[in-house]
Amino acid sequence: ANIIQGERLTDLVEEYLREELHFDQAREAANALVKQLRERNFILCWLGGDSYAFIHRTFLEYFCAAEIVHQFEKKKSLSLEGLLALYDAHCRDDDWQEVLRLICGQLDEQFTGQIIAYLTDRVDIEKWDGEIPPPELVLAIWCLSEVRNLKQIDEEIGADLLLKVVDCFLQGGTGCYSGPDDLIDFSEGLCTAAKTISSEWPGKSRFQFYGQFPEHDIFSTYQINWPFFISDVFQQRQWIEELIQKNSDDIRHYSLAALAKYWTDDKTRQLIIQNIFSDYKGAVIYDGHPSNAALKLLVQHWPDDNTRRLITELIQQNKRKSLCCRAVELLAEHWPDEDTRQLIKKQILLNGAAASLYGKEHSQFGQLVFYDSPTLLAFGYNDPCEKISSDHIQKAAKAAGIPPDKINEAVHSLSEHMGWDITKGSGAGKPV
Repeated sequence: ANIIQGERLTDLVEEYLREELHFDQAREAANALVKQLRERNFILCWLGGDSYAFIHRTFLEYFCAAEIVHQFEKKKSLSLEGLLALYDAHCRDDDWQEVLRLICGQLDEQFTGQIIAYLTDRVDIEKWDGEIPPPELVLAIWCLSEVRNLKQIDEEIGADLLLKVVDCFLQGGTGCYSGPDDLIDFSEGLCTAAKTISSEWPGKSRFQFYGQFPEHDIFSTYQINWPFFISDVFQQRQWIEELIQKNSDDIRHYSLAALAKYWTDDKTRQLIIQNIFSDYKGAVIYDGHPSNAALKLLVQHWPDDNTRRLITELIQQNKRKSLCCRAVELLAEHWPDEDTRQLIKKQILLNGAAASLYGKEHSQFGQLVFYDSPTLLAFGYNDPCEKISSDHIQKAAKAAGIPPDKINEAVHSLSEHMGWDITKGSGAGKPV
């Protein structure tokens, strides 16, 4: 669509100059204008032969939207029914998304409201399977964000859209689906669009919060994005604090993240510290657990001496292995000095992260062999107290590029560096 023959382009410009602006020498002016747009204004580019195109797709989209609005408002050649039919035909077409948004930005709010209502009504939540995303809702939010004066939008239209978006969050499945290039996060798309409207969303008072959240037994991006969505639209701190108490690791995790993002104050800091030491479901076993997440949030938002001191004490106490390993990682990342190195060195007998970091000073093999999975580095660490199996050593050696006939030599050299035979374990903390 972004290609036109030079002769056709000149004819169109000439026709406009003659019919609309009544130029006497329209052909000469058209030739000069095309040359100006190509050589001086850099709006058009020459493709070779007799072909031209807009140098950037944005020009194409803007002028396409402007022409549709002109047909609707000025020429009256496009009716409201025809305009809605245009949205019906292209609301799921990625190539048309920007054009449809730009139309709403140029139309009177009355007609934009009708378009938003039409897109909202296309989605039947009761018949939705919870998996295949209804892109009309994301487009409707973007169209709402283009409105010049949101106060001119009927609150019922805004409320109907908001409540359907909320239903998507509460009833949706995983929130991801396969796109043409990669996994697309539909719930994140809802959040990104909603953020452009934020607390100005018309009709938002229709929503009643009573602690509801997406409840799923499986991983769901709706759970991840829900705290951010309601923070952006409603800006109610107490709602997020209530979600932190829910029996869902993902909801607690990302509610803490939303709280730290939107309300970065001492009250939030103390709440995050409380969650570091809260023992949800016993031992911490994975990185996204609320305790581990809270520790990371504390370092990200308050990387000061008090935080460093808290992390240091946590490592030295060594009460919860996964949390202490996370603490070692964060200390090494944010405070990579000699004090940190010496603290890590003292913990290598008991702490898998410390052992891995100290082993890294020896070799890549020394780093990888202390991971639970040498090829998937997000699944925690081996306990250095325990022996490392021959099978695990072979996997780590392969990941580090060590040939089979050199593995024994690598193990012996690493054991000397660590101070114990890694095939037997450090034995620290065990009864003699």
